[in-house]
Amino acid sequence: MEGRGTQLETGELLAGYRIEGLISQGGMGSVYRATNLALNRVYALKVLSEQPTSDSQFRERFRREMRIAASLDHPNVVAIHNAGEQDGVLFFVMDFISGTDLRALLRQSGAMAPERASYVLAQIASALDAAHAHGLVHRDIKPANILISAREAEEHAYLTDFGLARRLDSASSIEALTKTGTVVGTVHYMSPEQITGDRVDARADIYALGCVFFQMLTGRVPYERETSLATLYAHVHDPPPPLAGTVGEHYRALGGVLVRAMATKPEDRYLSAGDFARDAAAALRGVRYTGPETIVGTGEAAPSHTGEAAARLEAPGHVPAEASPGARVRHRYRSAVVAAVLVCAGIVAVFAFTSGGSSPAPVTGSFNGLLRPVPVNRVTGSGSAMVQINGDAAMVMVDTNGLIAAPHLMHIHGGSGRCPAASVAQPYNGHLAVGAAEGNAVYGGVVTSLTEHGGTSPTVDLAASLYLSTGNIRYRRTVRLAPRVAGTIKAGRAVIVVHGIDYDGRGRYDNVLGSDPRFGGLPVDETAPALCGPLILAQTASSGRHPPDRVYVATLRLYGGPTAAPLICHLPPLAVTGLPASSASRPHAARSQPRLM
Repeated sequence: MEGRGTQLETGELLAGYRIEGLISQGGMGSVYRATNLALNRVYALKVLSEQPTSDSQFRERFRREMRIAASLDHPNVVAIHNAGEQDGVLFFVMDFISGTDLRALLRQSGAMAPERASYVLAQIASALDAAHAHGLVHRDIKPANILISAREAEEHAYLTDFGLARRLDSASSIEALTKTGTVVGTVHYMSPEQITGDRVDARADIYALGCVFFQMLTGRVPYERETSLATLYAHVHDPPPPLAGTVGEHYRALGGVLVRAMATKPEDRYLSAGDFARDAAAALRGVRYTGPETIVGTGEAAPSHTGEAAARLEAPGHVPAEASPGARVRHRYRSAVVAAVLVCAGIVAVFAFTSGGSSPAPVTGSFNGLLRPVPVNRVTGSGSAMVQINGDAAMVMVDTNGLIAAPHLMHIHGGSGRCPAASVAQPYNGHLAVGAAEGNAVYGGVVTSLTEHGGTSPTVDLAASLYLSTGNIRYRRTVRLAPRVAGTIKAGRAVIVVHGIDYDGRGRYDNVLGSDPRFGGLPVDETAPALCGPLILAQTASSGRHPPDRVYVATLRLYGGPTAAPLICHLPPLAVTGLPASSASRPHAARSQPRLM
C-alpha cells in the first residue's frame, strides 16, 4: 500500500485526531500533540517512520504488542488509548505528559544526585516489572523513552515506546546495526545479546536500565567511543566501567550493583528490574538485602536458564565474573539470614534494630516489608518506608504516592505475617472487595497505630483525625513499641497496612461499598486495606556495634487494578545471631475482633 507519508502538518487530520504540532522526532518515528475531536482532549500521537512500517512482520508485531502495552495499567507507564493504521501509516495514541524527557534533562543539568537518580530508577524499574509480568520486553530503554513530569511537587517518571524496537533483534551482525537510521540514539544502551542476535528477555531491559542509571549518576554514557561500531563492540566485550569521581568514592557499593545490572552475560544479571532498583537504593544507605531474588517475567520476557542462574547464586562466594572484590563482600545473597518469601511488591519498609536484654552483642540488621495494593480493591500506589528499632523506640518513615487524598488509617498488624489473597474477598454492596474483616483474619490485629499525632496504641486505630489526610504520605515519627510488638516483628509475624481505597476511581471515599458496623460504622472504602506488606529481615552493611542512624530504601514496585494476580505472602521464622528463633512464628489465623485488629 502506498503511504501518505509520515510527516504530518499542523491542522492535518489522522483517524479523528487533529495535529497541533510536533513534539519530538527520532529514528522510530515522530510524536505530535494532537486533539481528539470527539472528546476535545489533547493526546500525544506517535507516527512510525516509513522504514519499519514497510516490514509486514513488524506491522503484525506492532498490532499485537500495542494491545499488550495498552493493557498495562501502571502509574509509571504512559497509557496507550488507541492504535491503528490509516493510509499506510501506523500510529498509536497515548497520554500527553507535560514535562520533558530524561535525555533533555541530562543534557541540560548533567549528572543527577544519587538519591534523585535512584528515585527515577525505582519508578522505571517498577514499570518494567509490570511489563515483564505481561510477557512484554521493551527492547529500547533509553533516556529519550523516559518522560519526567512534576506531579504534586514530586518528580514522576514514565516509560513509553514499548515494543517498537523489536525489529532490531533480527539483525545478524554488528555491521548491520550500524546502518544509517537503524539504531540512532540506541547504541549506547543495547544489551550484548541484542547486538549479537541472541535471545532477548527481561534481562536485556535490565542491562539497558543499568546503562541509563550509570548515565544519571555520571552525566555520560557508560561506553563513550568514537564510532557506533566501536560502542557496540564495547558492550559485547568490555566490562562495565567503574563509577569514578565523587559518586564512586562516596557510594562504593553502587559499583557492585551496576556491575551486576550491566553484566555481559545475561545469567549474571538481576532477574527483575525491581531487584536492581532495590539494591541500588539500599547501596546508597549502606544496606544490603538478604531475601531471595525475584522473577517476574513471563512468556517472551521470562529469563532463560533461570535454574542454572539460581544454582550459581546459591554457590558459596558467587559473584558475577566482572564484580570487584568489594562487591563480593556486599553481595546480597551471601547472608546468614534465611528468608524464603514469595515477594509481594510495592512499598518497601525497612526496620533496623539492636537486640536488647542480656544479648552479648548488639545485633545489626534490618526488617523490610514489601507493600503492594491488595487485589480486587482497585488500588494503585507507590512509595517507600523505613523503621529503625532501638530498644523500645522505633523511628518510622512511610512514604506513599498515588493513593486517594483523604485520611489513611495506617497500622502495624501482628499475627501471621501474611497479606490477603484475592480469594478472601467478600461482596460489599454488590461489589467484590477485601474488607477490614477479611484482612484481619489473615494478618491479625493492630499492634501499633501509625498516627500523625497523639497515642499510637491499638485503641486509636479508627481515629481518622489522627492520621495523615493525603495520598502522598510523608510520615516521620518515633513511636514506642511494647516488647511483644518488637518480638512479633522480629519473629516475622507482622505486616504494615495502609488503609483506605478509592474503589470506584472518583477520588474520594463515597461509600460505594457501604459501611461496616463492626468497624465503628466507617465506610468499607476507608477501612479496607489499600497496601499491605510483610516485614522481613535484611542485614545492614555496617560492621560496627550499632546500626546506622538511618536506614532508608526507596524501592518502587507498582501493581494494582482489579485484575491483579492473587497476593500470597508468607514468611518463615527468622533466626539471626543474637536473636532466638521464635517458636511462635508459625502462621496462624487472627482471632475475631470488633476493631481494625
